[in-house]
Amino acid sequence: MHGIRRLSSVLFCILTLAATIVSAKPDESHRIVVMIDHDAHGFNYTVNSEKVQDLLLTLAKRKEGPEAEVILLVHNKVTLGMINNMIGILSKAGYVAPPRVSVFDSHKDVMNELNLIYSPRIQFFAAGDVPPKN
Repeated sequence: MHGIRRLSSVLFCILTLAATIVSAKPDESHRIVVMIDHDAHGFNYTVNSEKVQDLLLTLAKRKEGPEAEVILLVHNKVTLGMINNMIGILSKAGYVAPPRVSVFDSHKDVMNELNLIYSPRIQFFAAGDVPPKN
């Protein structure tokens, strides 16, 4: 009887410790990692390391609340236009916050984060007429 009590106490301590560790870890369920890679066949897209065919549908299904953080990893051959299109797709899928964008090299050795400033769309003027920075 005394052994069962001791075993119960030990199991309770282990379960409490495990619950504390799990709850202390940052919640990565609200993080989506989208990668635009490039190979001999062209560009391909993955979401959380899984290849996707319908990017918009996949992103919409994986959205978990307005706080979802998107990490956008792009091959160095990706154009700024492609990044802009990806931001539009993310917006259509319901993501509010702009993604964090990092560019990686062909060997996937290193990557650099781009510090992009996202602003509302404005009319294009060839003379560079843009609103002042706040």
